[in-house]
Amino acid sequence: MKKFNYALLRTPSQSAKNYILEGEISLSQIIGEHETLMHFLKNVPIRVHNVPSAANDVILSRINQLCLATSKCVVFSNFEENMLNNQRIQLVAHFSRFYPLDRIHAIDFPGTFSARDALVVDNTVFVSISQETNEDGAKQLAEILGKYNFEVVIIRDSQDSLQNYLNYIEGNNLLVKEGYEIPTEFNEFNQIVLPNDEISGIGAIWINDFIILPNNCFSLKEALIGLEKYRILSMSTEELNKLSISLKEFVILF
Repeated sequence: MKKFNYALLRTPSQSAKNYILEGEISLSQIIGEHETLMHFLKNVPIRVHNVPSAANDVILSRINQLCLATSKCVVFSNFEENMLNNQRIQLVAHFSRFYPLDRIHAIDFPGTFSARDALVVDNTVFVSISQETNEDGAKQLAEILGKYNFEVVIIRDSQDSLQNYLNYIEGNNLLVKEGYEIPTEFNEFNQIVLPNDEISGIGAIWINDFIILPNNCFSLKEALIGLEKYRILSMSTEELNKLSISLKEFVILF
């Protein structure tokens, strides 16, 4: 089943090394893993658009948090920190190539919203209240998406941003990080719990019957193959794992 036509990524900037705080991390290897992901996406196949590096890449090209893109519109996040909001500027201009201007929206203050708090399941969007998404931001999101016939479900008892511990895989399957209490709104999904040594699998990317996942997720790969629904591609994410960065954080699908 074809759901997505485009994948948008942004090459990590050399300036990103200023924001890598943990241990011996190789920016060149991160860029290499980013390039491998682009290669995999092109072989799905899907049209891949790679945005040039940002001059001040404070998020290490983890652009997934910057906006929620759907088949009908795109909604840009709004953060308390201007450094994060500045990361959106380049993407707004780029998305104008794919959406009419009246279908490009943004959350306004006093509302705040991070797309990592949103989980899209068909025409339903679950959004968690968190440190980055407040009540006003969630209500603005519901108002915007309601115009396009999306139902928005606001989750107020989430332990974390939804995408940090949940990942929806088309076909009613939900990847779950071990150790989290799952909101009751997700009880009807087939939950696949990731063991602690495979938590990088929470960033697996479902795209048009393919799933791209880290190559150290052996039991997850076996579980997904057992469902007989997907074609599995696996790649090295050794450097990203050191920073607890997931694959899906690098890409916006629409």
